[in-house]
Amino acid sequence: MVIFGFKEKSRIKKNIKEAVNKINNNVYNDDLWLGRFEMILNKIRFQRFEDWSGYTALIEITLLDKRTNLIKKEYVSYSEIFLESHLWKFMNDFIVETVKVWQEDPRPQLGQTQNFRDIKWKDIL
Repeated sequence: MVIFGFKEKSRIKKNIKEAVNKINNNVYNDDLWLGRFEMILNKIRFQRFEDWSGYTALIEITLLDKRTNLIKKEYVSYSEIFLESHLWKFMNDFIVETVKVWQEDPRPQLGQTQNFRDIKWKDIL
């Protein structure tokens, strides 16, 4: 995706922050997860194309499981159209494949999980 100028960079940063916040709010308010997982936006790197026609962005995120203190860093290429779905995919893959919550015994169920909403990621890292 081609990104032009400083105003465009600011708009892109705002879109990325809003998408990450939306995902975190959904996990925070989810009745099953109760804030157990969190996505942290570390860096947004802009790189200018060789012909100076614009920029591309690379997003560095950290995914955190507050129960096991498991941390995973991911890099996401910026896509204006699919940004939120790409971030959700990384969060879902982290929950299902890295943490493997559905293989836990007993499996997480509504009303039977610990509340992680008061635990801040800064307390864990």
